[in-house]
Amino acid sequence: MWSKFEATGRFAVVEALRSKRNAVLLLRDKHRRPLVFKAVEDGAEEIGILRHLAEHGVAVPAVLDGLEPPPGVRGFFLEYVVGEPLCDYLEQQEKLGVPVLQLLPVMKAWVQWLQTFYASMAHPEQRRLQDVNLRNFLWEPIRGRFTGVDFEHCPPGFVEDDLGGIAAFLLTYDPVFTPWKLQLTRLFLQLASEMLAVDDTMVRRAAEEQLRILSLRREQKFPVETLQEII
Repeated sequence: MWSKFEATGRFAVVEALRSKRNAVLLLRDKHRRPLVFKAVEDGAEEIGILRHLAEHGVAVPAVLDGLEPPPGVRGFFLEYVVGEPLCDYLEQQEKLGVPVLQLLPVMKAWVQWLQTFYASMAHPEQRRLQDVNLRNFLWEPIRGRFTGVDFEHCPPGFVEDDLGGIAAFLLTYDPVFTPWKLQLTRLFLQLASEMLAVDDTMVRRAAEEQLRILSLRREQKFPVETLQEII
Protein backbone atom coordinates (compact mmCIF):
# COMPACT_ATOMS: atom_id res chain seq x y z
CA MET A 1 0.00 0.00 0.00
CA TRP A 2 2.88 2.34 0.83
CA SER A 3 4.27 2.09 -2.70
CA LYS A 4 0.82 2.59 -4.24
CA PHE A 5 0.48 5.97 -2.55
CA GLU A 6 3.99 7.00 -3.57
CA ALA A 7 3.32 5.92 -7.17
CA THR A 8 0.41 8.35 -7.54
CA GLY A 9 2.74 11.34 -7.26
CA ARG A 10 0.03 13.03 -5.17
CA PHE A 11 1.17 11.81 -1.77
CA ALA A 12 4.38 11.21 0.13
CA VAL A 13 4.21 8.60 2.87
CA VAL A 14 5.76 9.90 6.09
CA GLU A 15 5.25 6.88 8.31
CA ALA A 16 2.92 4.07 9.30
CA LEU A 17 1.03 5.00 12.46
CA ARG A 18 0.53 2.50 15.24
CA SER A 19 -2.76 0.63 14.90
CA LYS A 20 -3.80 -2.87 15.96
CA ARG A 21 -6.48 -3.65 13.40
CA ASN A 22 -5.89 -1.53 10.30
CA ALA A 23 -3.06 0.02 8.33
CA VAL A 24 -2.94 3.75 9.05
CA LEU A 25 -0.55 6.03 7.16
CA LEU A 26 0.60 9.57 7.82
CA LEU A 27 0.87 11.26 4.41
CA ARG A 28 1.75 14.63 2.95
CA ASP A 29 -0.11 15.96 -0.07
CA LYS A 30 1.53 17.88 -2.92
CA HIS A 31 1.33 21.04 -0.80
CA ARG A 32 3.16 19.22 2.02
CA ARG A 33 0.11 19.33 4.24
CA PRO A 34 -0.18 16.34 6.61
CA LEU A 35 -3.17 14.03 6.46
CA VAL A 36 -4.01 10.52 7.56
CA PHE A 37 -5.29 7.56 5.54
CA LYS A 38 -7.04 4.67 7.26
CA ALA A 39 -7.23 1.47 5.20
CA VAL A 40 -10.53 -0.35 5.75
CA GLU A 41 -12.75 -2.46 3.52
CA ASP A 42 -15.87 -0.58 4.58
CA GLY A 43 -15.46 2.60 6.59
CA ALA A 44 -19.06 3.80 6.26
CA GLU A 45 -19.95 3.19 9.92
CA GLU A 46 -16.88 4.97 11.26
CA ILE A 47 -17.26 7.89 8.84
CA GLY A 48 -20.86 8.27 9.97
CA ILE A 49 -19.84 8.25 13.64
CA LEU A 50 -17.05 10.78 13.06
CA ARG A 51 -19.38 13.17 11.26
CA HIS A 52 -22.07 12.80 13.91
CA LEU A 53 -19.57 13.53 16.69
CA ALA A 54 -18.11 16.55 14.89
CA GLU A 55 -21.61 17.97 14.36
CA HIS A 56 -22.21 17.67 18.11
CA GLY A 57 -19.04 19.44 19.14
CA VAL A 58 -16.92 16.40 20.04
CA ALA A 59 -13.24 16.87 19.21
CA VAL A 60 -12.46 14.26 16.54
CA PRO A 61 -10.46 14.33 13.29
CA ALA A 62 -12.43 15.71 10.34
CA VAL A 63 -13.21 13.35 7.47
CA LEU A 64 -11.59 14.75 4.32
CA ASP A 65 -13.82 14.49 1.27
CA GLY A 66 -12.77 14.79 -2.34
CA LEU A 67 -9.62 12.69 -2.06
CA GLU A 68 -9.27 9.40 -3.88
CA PRO A 69 -6.97 6.60 -2.70
CA PRO A 70 -4.82 4.75 -5.24
CA PRO A 71 -6.51 2.06 -7.36
CA GLY A 72 -7.03 -1.12 -5.38
CA VAL A 73 -6.80 0.61 -2.01
CA ARG A 74 -9.92 1.01 0.16
CA GLY A 75 -10.28 3.42 3.05
CA PHE A 76 -10.75 7.09 3.85
CA PHE A 77 -8.77 10.23 4.59
CA LEU A 78 -8.73 12.11 7.88
CA GLU A 79 -7.44 15.39 9.20
CA TYR A 80 -4.07 15.02 10.92
CA VAL A 81 -4.35 15.96 14.59
CA VAL A 82 -1.32 17.11 16.53
CA GLY A 83 -1.27 15.33 19.86
CA GLU A 84 0.41 12.71 22.01
CA PRO A 85 -1.28 9.40 22.81
CA LEU A 86 -2.43 9.58 26.41
CA CYS A 87 -0.62 6.39 27.42
CA ASP A 88 2.72 7.82 26.21
CA TYR A 89 2.08 11.12 27.96
CA LEU A 90 1.19 9.48 31.28
CA GLU A 91 4.12 7.10 31.07
CA GLN A 92 6.47 10.05 30.71
CA GLN A 93 4.85 11.94 33.60
CA GLU A 94 5.31 8.95 35.89
CA LYS A 95 8.95 8.56 34.86
CA LEU A 96 9.53 12.24 35.62
CA GLY A 97 7.94 11.85 39.04
CA VAL A 98 5.25 14.44 38.36
CA PRO A 99 2.80 14.50 41.30
CA VAL A 100 -0.57 13.09 40.28
CA LEU A 101 -2.45 16.15 41.51
CA GLN A 102 -0.58 18.27 38.97
CA LEU A 103 -2.38 16.23 36.31
CA LEU A 104 -5.80 17.28 37.57
CA PRO A 105 -6.38 19.66 34.59
CA VAL A 106 -5.45 16.86 32.18
CA MET A 107 -7.77 14.34 33.82
CA LYS A 108 -10.57 16.88 33.96
CA ALA A 109 -10.15 17.70 30.25
CA TRP A 110 -10.27 13.97 29.49
CA VAL A 111 -13.47 13.42 31.45
CA GLN A 112 -14.98 16.50 29.80
CA TRP A 113 -14.25 14.94 26.40
CA LEU A 114 -15.94 11.72 27.54
CA GLN A 115 -18.87 13.72 28.89
CA THR A 116 -19.37 15.39 25.50
CA PHE A 117 -19.03 12.07 23.68
CA TYR A 118 -21.63 10.27 25.79
CA ALA A 119 -24.07 13.19 25.62
CA SER A 120 -23.82 13.18 21.83
CA MET A 121 -24.37 9.40 21.67
CA ALA A 122 -27.25 9.13 24.15
CA HIS A 123 -30.19 9.01 21.73
CA PRO A 124 -32.13 6.98 20.79
CA GLU A 125 -30.11 4.70 23.08
CA GLN A 126 -26.82 5.19 24.90
CA ARG A 127 -23.80 4.13 22.90
CA ARG A 128 -20.31 3.68 24.24
CA LEU A 129 -16.74 3.68 22.99
CA GLN A 130 -16.01 0.00 23.67
CA ASP A 131 -12.38 0.39 22.50
CA VAL A 132 -10.92 2.46 25.33
CA ASN A 133 -7.25 1.87 24.66
CA LEU A 134 -5.45 5.00 25.89
CA ARG A 135 -3.80 5.37 22.47
CA ASN A 136 -7.18 6.46 21.15
CA PHE A 137 -7.02 9.72 23.12
CA LEU A 138 -4.60 12.40 21.88
CA TRP A 139 -3.58 15.09 24.34
CA GLU A 140 -2.63 18.56 23.07
CA PRO A 141 -0.94 20.38 25.98
CA ILE A 142 -0.75 23.76 24.22
CA ARG A 143 -4.49 23.82 23.53
CA GLY A 144 -5.30 21.93 26.72
CA ARG A 145 -7.68 19.53 25.01
CA PHE A 146 -8.20 15.94 23.93
CA THR A 147 -9.11 14.55 20.53
CA GLY A 148 -10.58 11.08 20.23
CA VAL A 149 -9.67 8.74 17.38
CA ASP A 150 -10.72 5.27 16.22
CA PHE A 151 -14.50 4.82 16.18
CA GLU A 152 -14.92 1.66 14.13
CA HIS A 153 -17.85 0.52 16.23
CA CYS A 154 -19.67 2.25 19.07
CA PRO A 155 -22.27 -0.27 20.24
CA PRO A 156 -25.18 0.32 22.62
CA GLY A 157 -24.12 -0.18 26.21
CA PHE A 158 -23.32 1.26 29.60
CA VAL A 159 -20.93 4.14 30.20
CA GLU A 160 -19.74 2.23 33.28
CA ASP A 161 -18.31 -0.53 31.09
CA ASP A 162 -16.08 1.99 29.31
CA LEU A 163 -14.96 3.56 32.58
CA GLY A 164 -14.10 0.18 34.06
CA GLY A 165 -12.08 -0.61 30.96
CA ILE A 166 -10.26 2.71 31.20
CA ALA A 167 -9.42 2.03 34.86
CA ALA A 168 -7.98 -1.36 33.91
CA PHE A 169 -5.83 0.16 31.16
CA LEU A 170 -4.62 2.97 33.44
CA LEU A 171 -3.46 0.41 35.98
CA THR A 172 -1.78 -2.03 33.64
CA TYR A 173 0.56 0.02 31.48
CA ASP A 174 4.09 -1.06 32.32
CA PRO A 175 5.05 -0.99 35.16
CA VAL A 176 1.66 -2.18 36.38
CA PHE A 177 -0.20 -1.20 39.55
CA THR A 178 2.37 1.28 40.81
CA PRO A 179 1.30 3.61 43.66
CA TRP A 180 1.38 6.46 41.11
CA LYS A 181 -1.02 4.60 38.81
CA LEU A 182 -3.32 3.73 41.70
CA GLN A 183 -3.51 7.39 42.70
CA LEU A 184 -4.07 8.52 39.10
CA THR A 185 -6.83 5.95 38.55
CA ARG A 186 -8.52 7.01 41.76
CA LEU A 187 -8.42 10.65 40.60
CA PHE A 188 -9.86 9.76 37.19
CA LEU A 189 -12.67 7.71 38.68
CA GLN A 190 -13.56 10.40 41.21
CA LEU A 191 -13.89 12.95 38.42
CA ALA A 192 -15.87 10.52 36.27
CA SER A 193 -18.24 9.71 39.14
CA GLU A 194 -18.87 13.43 39.75
CA MET A 195 -19.13 14.58 36.14
CA LEU A 196 -20.84 11.57 34.54
CA ALA A 197 -23.10 10.47 37.43
CA VAL A 198 -22.30 6.78 37.04
CA ASP A 199 -22.83 3.73 39.25
CA ASP A 200 -19.50 3.09 40.98
CA THR A 201 -20.36 -0.55 41.68
CA MET A 202 -20.90 -1.18 37.97
CA VAL A 203 -17.62 0.56 37.18
CA ARG A 204 -15.73 -1.67 39.63
CA ARG A 205 -17.31 -4.84 38.23
CA ALA A 206 -16.42 -3.76 34.69
CA ALA A 207 -12.85 -3.01 35.77
CA GLU A 208 -12.56 -6.42 37.45
CA GLU A 209 -13.80 -8.13 34.30
CA GLN A 210 -11.41 -6.20 32.07
CA LEU A 211 -8.50 -7.03 34.37
CA ARG A 212 -9.36 -10.72 34.14
CA ILE A 213 -9.37 -10.46 30.33
CA LEU A 214 -6.03 -8.64 30.32
CA SER A 215 -4.59 -11.16 32.79
CA LEU A 216 -5.42 -14.04 30.45
CA ARG A 217 -4.22 -12.19 27.36
CA ARG A 218 -0.90 -11.19 28.89
CA GLU A 219 -0.48 -14.31 31.02
CA GLN A 220 0.09 -12.06 34.01
CA LYS A 221 -1.72 -11.99 37.36
CA PHE A 222 -3.10 -8.62 38.50
CA PRO A 223 -4.19 -7.75 42.06
CA VAL A 224 -7.89 -7.33 41.25
CA GLU A 225 -8.73 -6.93 44.94
CA THR A 226 -6.88 -3.58 44.90
CA LEU A 227 -9.84 -2.07 43.06
CA GLN A 228 -11.75 -2.03 46.34
CA GLU A 229 -9.36 0.68 47.51
CA ILE A 230 -9.91 3.05 44.58
CA ILE A 231 -13.50 2.55 43.42
